[in-house]
Amino acid sequence: DESHRRFLRRLDHELKNPLTGLQTAMTNLRESESSEEVFQAVENARLATDRLGYVLGDLRKLSQLEAQLLERRPVDLGELAGETVNAAGSLPAHQGRSIRLMVSNVPASPCALGDRDMLGLALYNLIDNALKYSAVQDAIEVLVHADGHAAYVEVADGGAGIPLDEQQRIFEELYRGENAREVEGSGLGLPLVQRVVELHGGDISLRSDPAQGRGTVFILRLPAEQ
Repeated sequence: DESHRRFLRRLDHELKNPLTGLQTAMTNLRESESSEEVFQAVENARLATDRLGYVLGDLRKLSQLEAQLLERRPVDLGELAGETVNAAGSLPAHQGRSIRLMVSNVPASPCALGDRDMLGLALYNLIDNALKYSAVQDAIEVLVHADGHAAYVEVADGGAGIPLDEQQRIFEELYRGENAREVEGSGLGLPLVQRVVELHGGDISLRSDPAQGRGTVFILRLPAEQ
């Protein structure tokens, strides 16, 4: 019950801010006396509606996971990671960023049994987060490997790191850490990743110690396809 109440309080906060911004932009638009004021009011309205779209879109994805039937097919995680790295890196906001992909085929090719689209969504969220929460000069590394029992995808960034007291809370729906509040996002990306991985019988963990240096590593563990 307490978790549900926290979620509703966060949802109220996440929706109220852009709605207030949209109402203010509409008022300013009505009262605008110059083309510059009109342009700024329209731009503020666009930003507010984009923010609403992020939150509602991710809420819809999260709710659809519960009803969606999982495909169970062999998924080459190295190939999927390559496609996802290219997709995330091609966005205008991320062009020029360095993303290093390493795929180890020893002792076996990293392959999981599952839904390729859903696993791709999870990887995309992790790589996109790594890009958003690190500086332009910071490299991103994606490592894919297997040990015969499980397949792993590790996404590492050189960002500011995640405080120890927030590392479990960031998987709560709509929770946003102290270092993340200035970056556009819905607070639903990591809960979505966690749910996708759990539906595949895997788990997600992280390593990050801001006191010892910069950077965060997220590790996806999935049962290996036999």
